Amino acid sequence: MAAQELVTAICVSHSSRFGLLQRAIINFCEQEYPAKELMILVKETGYYDLVRAFLKDQRMKDFLNNEYTHPEDVRIKLFDFSTTLDAAVQGMAWGRGEWIACWDDDNLSHPKRFEEQLRQSYKERPSMLMESLYYFYDSDEMFITSYAQPSGAGHERCAVGSLMMHREAYPGLHGRDNNPWSNVLLHRLGLDYDLIAGRPELFMAGSNGDNWRGELHRKIGTRLPATWSRKQIAERSEDVEKWVQCYRHATDKVDVCGKDAMAVTVTGVQQWPDWLATTAPPDDWHEGLPSPQLQQRLQAEKNEQRRLQKVQEDLAKKKAEEEAKKREEEGKTEEDQKA
Repeated sequence: MAAQELVTAICVSHSSRFGLLQRAIINFCEQEYPAKELMILVKETGYYDLVRAFLKDQRMKDFLNNEYTHPEDVRIKLFDFSTTLDAAVQGMAWGRGEWIACWDDDNLSHPKRFEEQLRQSYKERPSMLMESLYYFYDSDEMFITSYAQPSGAGHERCAVGSLMMHREAYPGLHGRDNNPWSNVLLHRLGLDYDLIAGRPELFMAGSNGDNWRGELHRKIGTRLPATWSRKQIAERSEDVEKWVQCYRHATDKVDVCGKDAMAVTVTGVQQWPDWLATTAPPDDWHEGLPSPQLQQRLQAEKNEQRRLQKVQEDLAKKKAEEEAKKREEEGKTEEDQKA
């Protein structure tokens, strides 16, 4: 991989996941790989306005302006998509990066994920992680898990949300499946891919109840990594504690619990800025539309844009009239001279 090739991260989000999206944006800003951009795609007009207002919030600008990220690195587009894959395909078209990364709003990544994953990726095939951290929002539990053994029909041997691929590897097909777009690329389009083993700390898959229901997530999440024994995990508890801190968990210790099916369990609520919304839309969100206060702010911004546009149009009109008058006067002078 050439140094500092641009990575376009694709995030398809819906209005019920505003709290998750806020965290995903902040997590993106903390990626230490500097050559990156985040393309957020939404289909609800009110949600689009809400996320735009969030990105313009001064508190959020502090995250957007750091040594790794700039405000122009995060863009949001309104697109009336029918499937998540269609949205992702459009995001790739709008994006400028040579590399494409999946950035689901319910997952998080280690600050060095892009840097480390690109180091082990090739243009010919997508890459994904074989192990990851697995966090359950409802119980504040985190596991180190492995996808090495299939859990059921159609399930890949990897954390599909950790997808990273070069544009040259993408077949350019649209899909009708409304599953997560990274799954569709693998299952429906039959892409071959490389597995990166032994780096579970680079990616945290999130089970929030809105993706897979029932015990299927927990069945996968509590699977012991094939590369480590329970004893080895216990010996690396200090490493695990450092990983957990990267995902904003406050915890005093790491416990290895359960029997053969269990991995490391870490308890401790994630620590985020207190001004962020919860996983549900905030109080000023009502029936998919911004609150009156937010509407007024957005309308004021639009009015100011119209005012500036009118000023520019008036100046351009005045300049055109002056130039026309000047040409007319020059024409008369020439006629007088001829006479």
